[in-house]
Amino acid sequence: MASLGVVQAGLLLLPGLNPPAFGQLGLAGGLGIDTVVTTVLADSPEIAQSLLAVDAGAAERIAAAGPFDFRMRTSIVGGRDNLEVSGTLASTGSLTAVTSGVKRLRSGVVISTDLSLGRFGAQHSLPLNQADSSVSIRIPLAGGRDGGSAAGVERSAQESYRAAVLERGHVSARTVLHAITAYWRYVAAQQRLETRRASAVRADALVEATEALIRADERPASDRDVIASNLANKRTAVLASQQAVLDARYALGIALGLQADEIENLGPAITEFPIPAVVGTGGSGDRSASALARTATTARRDLAAAHARRDGARFAWQGALRDLRPRWDIVASVGHTGISFGPELRTFLSPLVRSAAGLNTFLQIQYEPIVTNSSLRGIVLRTETAYRSATVRAEDLTRRIQANARAAAEALDNATHEVASADEAVRLSERSVDTEQAKFGLGLATLFDAILSTDTLTDSQLRRTDARYRYAVALARLRFETGTLLTIDAGRVSVDVSRVTTLMPEGESP
Repeated sequence: MASLGVVQAGLLLLPGLNPPAFGQLGLAGGLGIDTVVTTVLADSPEIAQSLLAVDAGAAERIAAAGPFDFRMRTSIVGGRDNLEVSGTLASTGSLTAVTSGVKRLRSGVVISTDLSLGRFGAQHSLPLNQADSSVSIRIPLAGGRDGGSAAGVERSAQESYRAAVLERGHVSARTVLHAITAYWRYVAAQQRLETRRASAVRADALVEATEALIRADERPASDRDVIASNLANKRTAVLASQQAVLDARYALGIALGLQADEIENLGPAITEFPIPAVVGTGGSGDRSASALARTATTARRDLAAAHARRDGARFAWQGALRDLRPRWDIVASVGHTGISFGPELRTFLSPLVRSAAGLNTFLQIQYEPIVTNSSLRGIVLRTETAYRSATVRAEDLTRRIQANARAAAEALDNATHEVASADEAVRLSERSVDTEQAKFGLGLATLFDAILSTDTLTDSQLRRTDARYRYAVALARLRFETGTLLTIDAGRVSVDVSRVTTLMPEGESP
C-alpha cells in the first residue's frame, strides 16, 4: 500500500480502532500474508477436525481388520460324578484343559487348531490321561472366497482412511483460501479508508481555497454551503470506511481461528495486492492459467478422495457379492491322540508325546444354501447402492472441478484487464484534478468542476482497489480450483506464498 501510516492515523479517529498492541502474535510491524497462512494452518478448527477425521479413519481401518486376527481361547473344566452301581456308590472324576485357536485368512481359508488334555478316573483304579490335538483347514470353493464381505469391508476401510487423508489436504486448501480471501478483503478495506481520507483532505483543501477566494470577493459567500456539504460527505465516508476495516479485521481473525482478544491484536495488513505481470490476450499469463485449468482434475485432492471412497464402496459391494453365493467348503483335519495311565504329573503330560493310535485324519464337504438369507441380499443391495452413489458423486465433482477451473482462469484474465484499465483511469483522473485545481484558482473553472474532478479521482481509486482485490482473489481461487494452492510432502502441509502473489512462480511448470 502507498502509506500504512495514513491508514493508522485514520484509525485513531474512532474509539476501539487504535493501533493494536500485537501482544498475542508479535506482529509489531503489521500482518503479512505469510503469517496469515502460517496461523491458519496451525490454529484453524476446520483443519483440526479434518485431522481428527484421519484418526477416526485409522481406527476404523484397525477395527475392520478384526475378523482376520488370530483368536485363541482356553478353558479348564473339572467335575465329579457319584453313581450307584449294584448297591455300591461309585465316584468318577475328570479334569480337562482345552485350548483352541482360529486364524481366518483374507483368501477365505480358515485354519483352526485344538489341543485338549484331560484326566479321567474312578475309585480304586488308575486314572486315564488323554491328549487330543488337531489342525483343520477350511477351504471355500464358492461363497466366502477371497475373504467375502469381511475382506471387502477391510479394503473399504483402507480406502476410507486414504480418502480422509486426502480430504484433510483439501480442507486445508479450502481453509487457507478462505483466510487469504479474508486477508485481501482486509487489505482492500484499508486502502478504501486511505482513499476516503485522502478525499477528505482534498475536500478540506478545497474549503481553504474557496474561503480565500470568498474573502477576496472572487467567489460568492453561498459557495460555503457547497464546500461544507462536500466536506461533510467525505468525512461520513471516512467513518463508514473505518467500520469496514473493523469488520474486515474481525472476519480475518475468525477465518484464522483466533479468539476475540487475539483478533484485537491483529495489526494492519502490510502485503501489497499482487499486480498482473502480463496484460493482453495471448500472453504467458493467459497460457499459464489455461494450463492450470486443464490439469485441475489431476491435482485436486478432494477428487482423489472421492475416487478412493468410490473404490472403497466397490470393494464392499464385491465382498458382499462373494458371500451371496452358496457355500461349498472342504474341511480337512489331521489330529493326534495319546493316552497314558497313572496319577503322576509326568503321566498326565506324557500323552502329548506318546500316541496309542497314531495320527488320525478327517475330510468333510459342507454345503450351505443362501436362498432364504435375506440379510445377505439386503447387504448386497445396500453396498451396491452406496457404490453407485459414490460413482455419481465422483463424476459430478469432476464436472464441477473442470467447469470451476475454467471459470477461474477466465475470471483471472478479466481481472487482469480490469486492473490495467483501472490504473489508467487513476492516472488520467490525477491529471484532471491538477488541471481543474489550477483553473479554479484562476477563476476559469467552477466550484462544481473542482468537486467533480476530485470525486472522479476518488471513484477511480476505489475502482482500482476493487479491481486489484478481484485480481488477488481470482488468483487464489484459480490456485484452489486447480489444486496448486498447497504443497503436501510426507503428510506436511505448507503454502508457497508466491503462489498467491504471482501466477507462475519461478521453477513451477504449468
